[in-house]
Amino acid sequence: MASSSRLPQIYSRFLRLSSSWPIDPLRPKVSFGEAIRINIGKALLTTPPTPTPPIPSSGKNGSPPTPGVTGEPHKDVESLSYKKLTEDEIQYAERAADALEGLRTGRETKDHPMSESILRPKSDPVYYERLRKGIEKAAQGDPLKPSFANRVRIFFGAKPL
Repeated sequence: MASSSRLPQIYSRFLRLSSSWPIDPLRPKVSFGEAIRINIGKALLTTPPTPTPPIPSSGKNGSPPTPGVTGEPHKDVESLSYKKLTEDEIQYAERAADALEGLRTGRETKDHPMSESILRPKSDPVYYERLRKGIEKAAQGDPLKPSFANRVRIFFGAKPL
């Protein structure tokens, strides 16, 4: 078995990542940060943490909460009881933390950029643009009904604007 002196640092790194993960404006009750916290607790701690509800914040006109963080996790990670892990398992946890950090900061999209053909498919070059705008409107609580002109376009088989 490997030294478990690195486990508190690894665990606190995952906790920082989970608390900094933004809340999805379309599904504010489903928290990826909370899932990180719970699962890393199951993997590293002898007694896993319990789920905590998200901190409520008010959005515009009763819309979903604005991006924020979940409830406060353990503050004293040194006093927790950790599982005995092998060196390979500890390195795997560190690589997982690096990967999550890369996703969180956008480093992965810089290291592995998508081609233009994926971002703008020939069949519908503005698809992802419309999708992004729709998600932004939904997050703000705006109605998503297409305009009359777009409904007519869709009816006659054209793509909406």
